Amino acid sequence: MTFVRRRRLFVTRLKFIGIAPMAAGEGDLSCVLWGCSVPLVLRKEGDHHVLVGECYSSTYGITDGEAAIMVAQDMLKEEIFVLY
Repeated sequence: MTFVRRRRLFVTRLKFIGIAPMAAGEGDLSCVLWGCSVPLVLRKEGDHHVLVGECYSSTYGITDGEAAIMVAQDMLKEEIFVLY
C-alpha cells in the first residue's frame, strides 16, 4: 500500500473521487496534460501554475482518450497553463 502513503482523498466538482499528494488542497486543479500518462494536480500562483504532484481519479482511463471525449461533450474545458 505504499502508493497511498502521504496521499489524501479528493472529490472533483464533477463528483469524481481520487487520491492526490498531501500538499493538494481546495482550489487546486486536477488536470490531464496532453501527452502526459497520469493526471496531475496544479496550483495557481500569480500568473502561472505550479505542479503539486500526480493524482489518480475514479475516471480510470482518462488518459486513454476519455478527457478528449469529455472536452468534446463540454464536460471539461481545454486550457493553456504556464508551469514553473
